[in-house]
Amino acid sequence: MDEILTQLQSWPKQKWVRIVVIQNHLGQLSGLTGNSNSLTNSIDRNFYLTIRNSAQLVITGANSIRVEDPPPPQSRIWIPTYSGKISADAKVFKNGNAWVLGKELKNNLPTILLTQTTPDAIIRRAQLEKLNHLLIDGGINLIQQFLSAKLVDEAIVTVVDKPGTGELLHRSGFGLNLCRQVKFADVMFQQWLKQE
Repeated sequence: MDEILTQLQSWPKQKWVRIVVIQNHLGQLSGLTGNSNSLTNSIDRNFYLTIRNSAQLVITGANSIRVEDPPPPQSRIWIPTYSGKISADAKVFKNGNAWVLGKELKNNLPTILLTQTTPDAIIRRAQLEKLNHLLIDGGINLIQQFLSAKLVDEAIVTVVDKPGTGELLHRSGFGLNLCRQVKFADVMFQQWLKQE
């Protein structure tokens, strides 16, 4: 079983855009606490951290930074934002690998200036910097933008049997094919791949 999870965590050699998400059977991304903390457990967290820290670039929505306040990954992290309403004290800025993306400097935050922060503009900028393994890890709006643009090669979804709240992001709308499903303890890991 560990070997299968290790295979799911590994990255292919080619350029790759992956989303990672945890949700309940209904497709809700938030637990009863209003964030993903009450959906996750130690197995999922360790699995996710391995993927996150092995990506060359993590792309996270500004609201996820505000609500979840995740720790900084070992790789770079980009945060598209229109408002710039992110605290400079957020954990992601602690190791100097985090930048916000926007048309102008935002609240003295480290900024990469982009005329557009659309999914294709972000990917083009990443390719300019030779960043080939891109992880989209939330929130729902950012994930939906990348899915709608058909720029996602793979989704790794952890499905849990827990009550949730918030908007639905159901797997039936991913535009991807379910190709692997692995039950491990009390969580189900699913791998969805782009349709050929």
